[in-house]
Amino acid sequence: MGETRLAHEILDAGDGTREFPVAAGSFPPFASSDHVNFSEAGVAAVTITYRDDAAIHTSKNAVQSISMEALQMMLEIVDAELTEQTSAR
Repeated sequence: MGETRLAHEILDAGDGTREFPVAAGSFPPFASSDHVNFSEAGVAAVTITYRDDAAIHTSKNAVQSISMEALQMMLEIVDAELTEQTSAR
């Protein structure tokens, strides 16, 4: 998933108010995604995904395969974390 501290902050944000489960995960050794460049530059970063999508980084990864339910859940996770970070200031 990415940087552990940030991942747990995201998991805790809005905890108990979500209608869907979230859990920290991990990438296989040497796996890469968009968060890697941020992490290597010292910026805490995570990747938010929905289930284990075997189509990611394959020719089957197409716009038609986007789950609107999954997109909504991921946006709610990000919104909860941003709301918590903003109110903590």
